[in-house]
Amino acid sequence: MLQDFVPRPSNVHRSLLVALSLSAGAGWGSYAIVRRTSAAVEHQLRDQVTSLQTAQTRLVAEQT
Repeated sequence: MLQDFVPRPSNVHRSLLVALSLSAGAGWGSYAIVRRTSAAVEHQLRDQVTSLQTAQTRLVAEQT
């Protein structure tokens, strides 16, 4: 009896729910990709800074 009074979601609501769920999944996927890429770029920049510091130290030593 109680089930007769429970409203069922319409197809529009189901479609909206699926669309929002897919959108949220795509957003989190994009976030994960950007985070990984950002970490890789940061690592490359740190390596480059270390290399430049080494070159600078070597040039200063040659100059003196």
